[in-house]
Amino acid sequence: MSKSFDELLDNLRHHWVAQGVQPSSGATDVEIRAFEVRRGCKLAQEVRSYFKQVNGVVGGRDGKRDRELLAFWNLNQVEPAADEAGTVASGPLLVFADWSLSAHDYAFRADAGGPGSEVFLIGGRKPEKVASSLGEFLRGYMAGNRGVLFGA
Repeated sequence: MSKSFDELLDNLRHHWVAQGVQPSSGATDVEIRAFEVRRGCKLAQEVRSYFKQVNGVVGGRDGKRDRELLAFWNLNQVEPAADEAGTVASGPLLVFADWSLSAHDYAFRADAGGPGSEVFLIGGRKPEKVASSLGEFLRGYMAGNRGVLFGA
């Protein structure tokens, strides 16, 4: 993974710690591979790196939320988006974070054949793309970008 993405994940850890939220320890390569097999997908490199280095916050979806009421889930909690969200043209969506006890969720595209890491807001009539990559989503999240956090 690129140095800039590693720096982004360091900034994310600091962002959480400054709010009293503890990052989890990373998932192992074995856990990541088992997840891919179980879900029938291959995670994009950014997504793999995120879970390997950060893996959400301690407690994941049941852990402490940040100032914006977001919870970042652990890999073992990541699940397919609700049936009504369906899929996006290039593959199913896997929820990795939520806002306000799942008032809406954030999901990345998991494509069995490709490396996409687009992030979608789940909670309206259909999934809304809020970032072209996990890195773009995390940058927008830390900057408080309302379009990334809450959609159009």
